Amino acid sequence: MVDQANSNILQMEIHEGVLRLTLNDQKRRNTLSETMLIKLSEVLADAALDSPASRL
Repeated sequence: MVDQANSNILQMEIHEGVLRLTLNDQKRRNTLSETMLIKLSEVLADAALDSPASRL
């Protein structure tokens, strides 16, 4: 699980059934670090379970 300090590295917005994910780790210049990949995986898994009709 990702700790609270890294909880804002991925911004999420849902509008009209479309999930928009924005990388927001300016300190690391949005590098796909292990933490970022874990967070992406968690968010995508949650989105698939919560709303299978949403477009990603």
